[in-house]
Amino acid sequence: GRAVNKWVKGVNEQNAKDKAATNEFMKALNRLEKPERIEFSHYLFNRSEKHIQSFLSDKADLRTEYANVRKVLDDIKERADAQGLDFQDALENYFPRRIKDQSGLQKFLEGTGDWGKIDQEIAAAKERANDMGIEWNSALEEEVINSVMRTGRYYGTLREPGATKERTIMQLTSDMLPFYEDAGSALQAHIIEMNEAIEREKFLGGKLRKDTVAKLKESARLSKLGSKENRKTHALNVARYTDE
Repeated sequence: GRAVNKWVKGVNEQNAKDKAATNEFMKALNRLEKPERIEFSHYLFNRSEKHIQSFLSDKADLRTEYANVRKVLDDIKERADAQGLDFQDALENYFPRRIKDQSGLQKFLEGTGDWGKIDQEIAAAKERANDMGIEWNSALEEEVINSVMRTGRYYGTLREPGATKERTIMQLTSDMLPFYEDAGSALQAHIIEMNEAIEREKFLGGKLRKDTVAKLKESARLSKLGSKENRKTHALNVARYTDE
């Protein structure tokens, strides 16, 4: 229907806008030699603003385009916040990470001191799954590991409502980088993923939908007052708001 078409159009338009704003950054990133590209990605993933600015000090074009990327990411966060979305990367000056080798990363982490924290979160998530009658599986375990690596805590399907612990990011070492997508790929995937989530929230349960419900309730209230004109108006509103 028209509502679905509107959702698809919203996603496509926002993706096009964000990709256009980050396109030159992608080009500047790809012009770096591989060692420099890896170094810069490392700083981005760890939100090391001091190192980022030092790295960019003699790279005017990349410095300009990075500022544009920050505007895009800040805008995504602002739009997500407006819809009540609590996404895993929403830390100050965040830059998205994307794991490409889950099993390899897990094997690596099991031999480090960080695994204890991850294992605790997995145990807690398993307990919550059991309480909710959900069968534990590898996909849920992967979700927990990804979340802890990106935010220091598990934020996902089984999270406890109203969790307010301060978020901390788990620092990536250079040894972990081979298990992650490069910064450019992570950025583009994040743009698409978040724009879809934001527009979906608008469509299914965001503030726009709540406004529609409020309008329908008011229309129904007026309809109950009994006048023929009010009933006719309510019928028109139902047709309008349920097929937007």
